[in-house]
Amino acid sequence: MPTNDSPHLSCHRFTGRSAWLLACVLTAVPLSGCPADGGPGGDGDGGDGGDPEPVVEVAPGLSSVRARAIGRLSGDLRLEVSGTDLQDDAAGIDIRLVSATGADVVYFDSDFDGLVDAARAFVPFDQAATVAADHSFTAIVTLAGIPAVPGVLASVDVSVVDGAGNASASSTAPVVVPPEVGEGSPCDPLFIENRCGADLGCKGTPTVCAPPEAPVLTRLAYLTPAQPELSGPRLLLEGIDADQDVVVVHLEFMDAEGTPVALDLDGDDVGDASTFDLDLSDTDGTAAFAAARDMGLFLQDTVQQIAATAEDAGGRVGERLVATLSTAPIRQAGQACSALGFDVCVDGAVCNPGASGATACQAVGALRTTQCREAEVMTLSGPGQVSHVGVVDGPSVWDPPTDCSPNDPTDRPEAVVQLVLEQDVARLTITTNTPQTTFDTVMYVLSTCSTDGDVALRCADDAEQSVASTIELTGVAAGTYAIIIDSFGPAGGTFGVSAIAD
Repeated sequence: MPTNDSPHLSCHRFTGRSAWLLACVLTAVPLSGCPADGGPGGDGDGGDGGDPEPVVEVAPGLSSVRARAIGRLSGDLRLEVSGTDLQDDAAGIDIRLVSATGADVVYFDSDFDGLVDAARAFVPFDQAATVAADHSFTAIVTLAGIPAVPGVLASVDVSVVDGAGNASASSTAPVVVPPEVGEGSPCDPLFIENRCGADLGCKGTPTVCAPPEAPVLTRLAYLTPAQPELSGPRLLLEGIDADQDVVVVHLEFMDAEGTPVALDLDGDDVGDASTFDLDLSDTDGTAAFAAARDMGLFLQDTVQQIAATAEDAGGRVGERLVATLSTAPIRQAGQACSALGFDVCVDGAVCNPGASGATACQAVGALRTTQCREAEVMTLSGPGQVSHVGVVDGPSVWDPPTDCSPNDPTDRPEAVVQLVLEQDVARLTITTNTPQTTFDTVMYVLSTCSTDGDVALRCADDAEQSVASTIELTGVAAGTYAIIIDSFGPAGGTFGVSAIAD
């Protein structure tokens, strides 16, 4: 709980994304003069008190870029990059998408309003780069839903960016479409090295191109909302598609007797249609597919049943399943659970994937302990700046304070970063307003990272003209603080967080 000795906090608003390639903006050093680690405000011990030898930040080098259109329908883009990085902290790429005519290909949603508006963005590596002893690295970036066809996407301009925001020189690579193979031919089930011809699936052991099959829905649920005033009922489905080309699930809305219910889809208070098509064309290229959707507010008042039928790219339709409005079963701590939400854990526990990949209900306190133990630690010895790039995903363990965000979102994924201040600072600014942040963040600061969760010192949602979060603290005492980066929406993503002391 805050006391009279607690820092005074106020929200500081930025007016756009930071100028992240300028000197000192994302480096773990003071803003004034950019001294190296170990200098005034740096992370080192300062030696005998004399000025330390400066450590020069070196931008990563980009050796090669390979761009391929992958996936069952060659609708995804895979970039394989390699280079060198003396600091071993290459984090992602700055990428520009270019058409065959040299024009920009707009793909990214820079302001997170649901509309694509940019052809260039920072994109994190799919996983941490593989680094060798000589500081060379290899990494992969995958972008979904970018068809490499004439007039759409022909090439990419790429530079590698490290955790401090330093960028390599840019390189241009053409987008190559892997070869198509015919029936009976060996095939790559990931559709990276090749892909089967139209109306063929890559399956069997060993995998070969074979005639297609209809997708199969294996599970369907229509669940009552936990907070009816905030969200509608939830639709969940799982299925298997051996050909990996499921494209749509047809939904039918019915009352308790199975009579179709016409829904108002355009807001004019007149029922328009009793069916709706759920697009699944962006599935992840595996035989198993799943979807979870929050339906419209108060839909449960008129719709008591939903039927679903899956269809693939060849028009093959699987068996129809019907789900009746119901409450998700409750699982006790230690019991197996569904990560998608077909069941829910008892209060005080969340569904968490274990080391073996099996999911089970686990106590929130234990998960908070694990998050705190594994959290990245940023250290400031005095005035200066330190930054971290991380990922928000997995189950929700923390929730923002009440009234921090519209409608008080809960059960959203988050990440924890610990900030150690080695001495008192006059002012501390913490922000996710960085180019590495790829989703709408909600950020709050705790006085410590404890298993029972502290009342937040302050919470921040959207900064002015952005969906980043920024908090300013004044008169901050030395100590360890926990920064929680939460997601406003149901999905997280990559974030960059910076702490600036002066």
